[in-house]
Amino acid sequence: MAKTLQQHFHLGGFALEASLSSAFLGQALGSILLGRLADRYGRKPAFVVNLLIYSL
Repeated sequence: MAKTLQQHFHLGGFALEASLSSAFLGQALGSILLGRLADRYGRKPAFVVNLLIYSL
């Protein structure tokens, strides 16, 4: 995956590392925040919030 991103978007070493690490950071933070939202309000509202965030 990293090689494909590097070739397609012409990323250097630091830009590739930053984009990959930001993806993992976003997944971690999203799972923590939306997991708590799902526990409190249910999975459907959490999915709707996730969809709205992704759409923006």
